[in-house]
Amino acid sequence: MHMHCENGVCRMVDDDEPTGNNGTAAEITIQICSGGNCFFKGAGKLSDTLKKVLGIAPGQTTEDGRIRAEMTGCLGACNEAPAVSINGKIHGNLTPERLEELLKSL
Repeated sequence: MHMHCENGVCRMVDDDEPTGNNGTAAEITIQICSGGNCFFKGAGKLSDTLKKVLGIAPGQTTEDGRIRAEMTGCLGACNEAPAVSINGKIHGNLTPERLEELLKSL
């Protein structure tokens, strides 16, 4: 395990964790909050939307290595649940439709 920091977002990474196809970290990291409030307000539906739009589930990277998705602990945006972080920027009060718009803009 080692600490990986990218665009101000740090996380623990397994040494065997896949990165982009060229061996580098993904350009965009999407973290879906799995804290209690987000979980109960629909984080699972956001994960489904991620799979629908990008073809990846949390813990996976797009085939081109550009986007990595992961579940994370509480992002501290409980009053805006459910929330995701995209390269460290919190997006809250998300619906599957709003997340789909965000993902298509990446």
